[in-house]
Amino acid sequence: MKEAKEIVEIFNSDPDLPSLTPELVRSLYTMLCRIDASTTKTGICAILLLAFNELSLLRAIFTLWPEYSGVDNYPIKAPAYLDMSPSDAYFFFSKTSSMWHRDAIYGAARLRLWSFCISVLEDLLQYYRDVGTYTLSSSK
Repeated sequence: MKEAKEIVEIFNSDPDLPSLTPELVRSLYTMLCRIDASTTKTGICAILLLAFNELSLLRAIFTLWPEYSGVDNYPIKAPAYLDMSPSDAYFFFSKTSSMWHRDAIYGAARLRLWSFCISVLEDLLQYYRDVGTYTLSSSK
């Protein structure tokens, strides 16, 4: 639940971000749950063709992931044995079967990120239920 509260704070403190609503959270959650890691061959953002609001929320979640690369568009670090930037690693692994493979270092990291995003969104949905309001960003 710590990350969910951090997301609320991020969205409430940045006037350039869209309003954080249960509908936005639910929309991104539904999209992420539809990803089939056994068949997909691209990154989370590219699979979903996200609108600005969903992409903003997803990128905010990326920054809270303990393994975050520091690069919004390429949140997964290259394995240490490859001297590559996160973007180079993405393009390298997108041409292999290791992109989402749980036994590959890079693929396992992608699965952990995906799982982390879903977990944060579930916590956000629970937060909305606990608070009993749909106006967490009413200060905007």
